[in-house]
Amino acid sequence: MILTSRDDKKTTVELLEAGADDYLTKPFDVGEMVARSRALIRRAHGIAASAIEVEDLVIQPEEMKVTRGGRAIPLTAMEYKLLEYMAHRPRAVLSKSALLEHLYDHDWEKFSNVLEVYVSSLRRKLNRKDTAPLIHTLKGRGYVLVRQRESL
Repeated sequence: MILTSRDDKKTTVELLEAGADDYLTKPFDVGEMVARSRALIRRAHGIAASAIEVEDLVIQPEEMKVTRGGRAIPLTAMEYKLLEYMAHRPRAVLSKSALLEHLYDHDWEKFSNVLEVYVSSLRRKLNRKDTAPLIHTLKGRGYVLVRQRESL
């Protein structure tokens, strides 16, 4: 995204042709910049629609709603943040430190088991007897969000 004080059509065309995905002219509204940034991030993750879907799991970021197989799943703010991060990276092995850094930025205790608590709680809420597990632990590597563990 380009922020510029130039608003003539020639500059706009040049910026877009040079590779910019979007632009705003100064002065700009911060709310509009945030909304445009979020749209760019969704597109970067290959998410054209607002909902994120992994198997039968559907996450609606604007409403912070989660459903699995059509059943609503209430989550705490941290559980939601963890699940949404994983859903943006389905099938990717995410290390404990990467997940903790996402949840807490830089202020987390290295030897805490808080991540394991959140993952355990998410598993309990997402999985029922009639559903296949979605979150798997890969010993020494991290966690992955995918239906079939055998394919890992």
